[in-house]
Amino acid sequence: HNYYCPDKGIQDFDIYRFHSQDDYSLANHNVADRRGDTVFLCLTLVPNAHPIDTLISHWSVSMNTKFGTYGYCNSGFCFTGNEDRFSVGREASLAQKIKSGQCLNNTYEGNWYSLTKLGECKTKNQLKPTSKCKWYPDQRFKTITADCLKSYKFIDACLKDVTFPFNIANQVLLEAFEKCPDVPPSSNSILEKDDDYKEKTLTFHDIISYSLRNY
Repeated sequence: HNYYCPDKGIQDFDIYRFHSQDDYSLANHNVADRRGDTVFLCLTLVPNAHPIDTLISHWSVSMNTKFGTYGYCNSGFCFTGNEDRFSVGREASLAQKIKSGQCLNNTYEGNWYSLTKLGECKTKNQLKPTSKCKWYPDQRFKTITADCLKSYKFIDACLKDVTFPFNIANQVLLEAFEKCPDVPPSSNSILEKDDDYKEKTLTFHDIISYSLRNY
């Protein structure tokens, strides 16, 4: 559906992403604030559900706060509920609120976001309240390994927390980013998606269309 949050202008956000060594980019991926990523990391690192993902990066990202519905991004594709395909999607972690917490204060649960390639601004100056593009990756602050995070007993913290607001694990993640060494991108790492990735942003109607073709 095309439901958008009230416009609160352009704001800067601390954003985290759990990813592989090959792909440091943010476009056509799901990201989160620190508490939101803590939730995701607890759900994935405890059962080792994402063995290919070994790094966690901390970024500053500028966003248009007229958020759309959250989209699921996997393998470079985003399934977004917004027909414009540009808006930043937002929800409470695990959609634990009314209307998935799209426009609510989710301090307790944390926030998850979806960033489409189509919505990425090429420069910071392009990002205006009326711009077609909706977000810009300002700066990668630091990247740490999941192994270093685990060395600070992150798994134990997740098991002690069990559920929201994951306060113990959230503090461990903060400590790890303060003390673990930075892991810069290698020469083979993807830093920015090429423009052809914009065609991989899928709407509900795209999914239906592809499904009909397969039957």
